[in-house]
Amino acid sequence: MSTNSHHISQEMDQKAYQFLKFQREYYINQADDLALMERTTQPFWQSLRLSKRRLASKGLTMDVEISHDSKSLTAKDETLHMRKDGYHFAGNKALNVLVQRKFYKDGKKISTVKNREICNLHLLKTEVNGNQAACPNCGYVNTITSFIDGCNACDSKFTVQDFETKVSAFSLEENTGAKIKDTVWGNVKFLGILLAVFVLMAIAVLILCGMRLLAGMTEIDIVGSIIGTYMSFTMIPVVFKVLIVLLIIFAAGASHLLKIYKNPILLEAIVKQEIPDFSARDFYQNLEYKLRNIHLTDNVEEISVFARCDLKDVVENYHNVVECDMTRLKFLHFHRDNEGYRVNVEAELRLTECKGEHISTNYEKVNLTLFARPEVIGKSVTTLREYKCPGCGSSLNVLEGGNCTHCGNVFDYAEFGWVIESYQSIRKKYSLYQSIKYGMIAIFIAVFGLNLLFPTGIGKENIFQIYHIFSRQAEQLEEIYTNVKHPDELYEGVTLLSGEDYLIERRFEYETEDADTIMKQYCSYLEKQGFILQEETENSVTLYQSFTLEGAKTLEEETYSIMVTKEGAYIVMEEAME
Repeated sequence: MSTNSHHISQEMDQKAYQFLKFQREYYINQADDLALMERTTQPFWQSLRLSKRRLASKGLTMDVEISHDSKSLTAKDETLHMRKDGYHFAGNKALNVLVQRKFYKDGKKISTVKNREICNLHLLKTEVNGNQAACPNCGYVNTITSFIDGCNACDSKFTVQDFETKVSAFSLEENTGAKIKDTVWGNVKFLGILLAVFVLMAIAVLILCGMRLLAGMTEIDIVGSIIGTYMSFTMIPVVFKVLIVLLIIFAAGASHLLKIYKNPILLEAIVKQEIPDFSARDFYQNLEYKLRNIHLTDNVEEISVFARCDLKDVVENYHNVVECDMTRLKFLHFHRDNEGYRVNVEAELRLTECKGEHISTNYEKVNLTLFARPEVIGKSVTTLREYKCPGCGSSLNVLEGGNCTHCGNVFDYAEFGWVIESYQSIRKKYSLYQSIKYGMIAIFIAVFGLNLLFPTGIGKENIFQIYHIFSRQAEQLEEIYTNVKHPDELYEGVTLLSGEDYLIERRFEYETEDADTIMKQYCSYLEKQGFILQEETENSVTLYQSFTLEGAKTLEEETYSIMVTKEGAYIVMEEAME
């Protein structure tokens, strides 16, 4: 790069950052239209004026604060890239930015919208060597002072200021990749906190059930407490299992979405296989420029030059739109005929709308058919300083119909860019990010619900069967207890002093004058009832009986044991289910 080119590149880079501040000043009325014209090319300042006019018609002021987003790497190369384009130097710069839009109505703030976005800036500078400059229209070289009233060679009308570096396009594009990450991991944090709450609730239930069991309950209360205790023990591993499963699903889903939405332009090969030199990015920017104007104009005549179809009804549907950005472009079909090229595309747009004092962000899909003549290929709206009359070279305002006031010629936009032949709008109720949010919640409910209903796995007991099993086992245990008579029921002179009943464990203390005899007689009684001697010491005997608990899919053998202990003149009988 030559010294002059390097100097121009540095100047463009500086102007780009300066414009971030200037556009804010323009929207909050600290800079006027004249200052805007001095810094921007004609097509761009016309588009910005439409935007500001729409805001004013709603009684709105938009304060846009833009700062660098150091966390996002979506725009990986933030350096300014400059190239020579005819008689111009054209510079392009992309930045990862954090954008905060504050909307005021009649001086009162009504909304603040924050987004992570990609700022795209395009700048132009006409080639100047010393005191010599080339006409930006025809390339005629002369002194800068000779162009005070325009170009004498082609009669193009412009000012000396047009030789300065100007911003030819500026857009804030939704940073889809960053927003997908923020949406996914924001929901992961929320659902993680929710799972932690479930764990705390399970622990609380576990403690409460333990306290109720220790306090001594009726049978129904005991069954409920056992279910609560079981659920608490089940909940904790379920939560951790669900957390791991969800993290795997969400990480895979986020990776898949980021891959899909990595490139905002899809299927450009449909056109490139027919036109190798076709620039999908230039087409994207040119289409966004037209769509932005269509959404922000109040008069269909202002955008009629861009279309061969009637857009009156389309324009009337956008009266509440105050900001419009294209987020995605998909090429659907391309063909060439004797007249030129036709391409069918689907564009996704982010619309900021105002209804009364309510600001909302909505999304729209637009299906379009566009036409262009062969000479259009290679032209870029971002390298255009102003629209010129094809007859006399005078400057034209395409937003006034493109009619030349000097020679009467009508500007045919098809000779410069793509013209809209058909336009169909489809409003979307939910955005991509709302769909991600609701989808994650649905997956969470499904995974958590299945694990909660089937804590031991699909095909095994579910939570309803487990409740039934516990209820049936409680009844069965009560039947087993009833079949075994206690010492005070069998022998005279045995008095019950105390009893504690915890369903699966019971303890009874008796007073008797002959503890040795009563203990031996009672152990003999138990053996006749089918109990087997398990352990015997000088002062205690343990006997057990095996039985099967009914209700489980797999019949499990349980043990009912009774330990009889002699403590002086007392006998203690302890029963337990194992």
